[in-house]
Amino acid sequence: MAVYVPIDLEIGQTVLVEFAFRDVPEPVTLSAMVKNRKGFQYGVEFQDPTPQQQEIIFVNLPELLASTSLD
Repeated sequence: MAVYVPIDLEIGQTVLVEFAFRDVPEPVTLSAMVKNRKGFQYGVEFQDPTPQQQEIIFVNLPELLASTSLD
């Protein structure tokens, strides 16, 4: 996944990425490793998401994609 974060992160650094969905009462927080960067745009790889986290993201993926700008 690509994220834009206006701070300096290092390749290999572990960060937390949080998703909030309209129909899910609690945010989904995933651990992710920074794999690459271009300026403040980072490519991250999720680390061991649970089956429940995967299901929540999969079910809510259309909402997530609709809110994403691909500029």
